[in-house]
Amino acid sequence: RVLTALNLKKPDRVPFVELHIDSVVGERIIGKKEYTKGELAECLNLDGIGLPLYPDIYVEKTVGSDGREYITGGRLKRFNDLKMIRLKNPKDEGLYDPIKKFVELYGEKYAIFVSTNIGLDPLLLGMGIDNFSYALVDNLKLVENILDIYIDWTAEVVLHLQKVVY
Repeated sequence: RVLTALNLKKPDRVPFVELHIDSVVGERIIGKKEYTKGELAECLNLDGIGLPLYPDIYVEKTVGSDGREYITGGRLKRFNDLKMIRLKNPKDEGLYDPIKKFVELYGEKYAIFVSTNIGLDPLLLGMGIDNFSYALVDNLKLVENILDIYIDWTAEVVLHLQKVVY
């Protein structure tokens, strides 16, 4: 279905793909605490499933009464804070091992995709919306530097992902 739609043809139904389903929701759907993406995809009759490959994002978090973590603020507020950014090496082949295994497990049955982040989410979340908004006027160079760090990382990741898939 996914390939049919991507080739501008009409599939028998709209393809149903999903990157992430909250674990609490997944547990309720599957009926057990431990399950695989494949089990959930089978249960939901998905046509495609994805795997995330995101850079680290520098945020403050708190745990809610429901046990889930919530982002409560950004940690990147000044140039000095850029020192804390330590992203995984995008040239490290080990970074892509989970994706290779995922393709081996599910590539014959589902359309597979990897989701990454070009940089806007890490920028906005890492700075916090208030700090980001003020920095657009007061410290645009900080915004540009943070965005450049994440865009450069993502560009390198995309190059390596092409090697994993092909």
